[in-house]
Amino acid sequence: HESRVVGDTLISFGGKCGGDATVNKGHCNDIIVIDLKAWTAKQYCPSSSKGTDWCGSTNTQYLDGAAPPVRYAHASTVHQSMFYVFGGAGESNYLADLWAFDAANPKWTQPTTTGEKPMALAAPRIAVNGGALYVWGGKVSDKVYDNTMYRLDLSSNAWTSDKADSAKVRPVGRQYHTVVAYQQYLVMMGGGGQYPNQDEKTFFNDLWAYDTTSGQWVELVTADAQDSSKP
Repeated sequence: HESRVVGDTLISFGGKCGGDATVNKGHCNDIIVIDLKAWTAKQYCPSSSKGTDWCGSTNTQYLDGAAPPVRYAHASTVHQSMFYVFGGAGESNYLADLWAFDAANPKWTQPTTTGEKPMALAAPRIAVNGGALYVWGGKVSDKVYDNTMYRLDLSSNAWTSDKADSAKVRPVGRQYHTVVAYQQYLVMMGGGGQYPNQDEKTFFNDLWAYDTTSGQWVELVTADAQDSSKP
């Protein structure tokens, strides 16, 4: 699942929920909202999930309208009162859809976007910085990981990417890494994948910063970077 804090609430979405694996392969698409002041929880499920073994508690509210399909290995971030979900692994394939859940008025919407959208990705990471939503990394297929930076302008809902700039210095593609926003940067660390033209998978411990104003990556080398005992 993926969890983020919006105001005074913790929001958690999707993931592997166990139960009957023959139904949606054991994946979920419910939202859990926890009030961090009152310490109470509420579950929101699509109306289509009635009767499943993961929806239907005494604190469940069913939402009419469209909702994200079940998934795990997705990415999430927040902007204002909106909780965004992108990509992940669905019942039979990887996903490339973007959804927004309004925590102030519980409802899912799927933004209508233009431009070069991200490809279907498992375990990418997304973050908001300077009024734009960024998508980086993720698994495309067996032994293939993406390292294109995608940018969605949240005012115009237009996608752009740096895919055409093949000469740009950038990190090796990967999945399950960490990306956080800091000032005008996106700071990325770790993850798992493999180097191009190599068969063995590996875990990474490199640290990079992406400058959202210049569109350039810089690898950050710390004093103990050469210490093999560090994670």
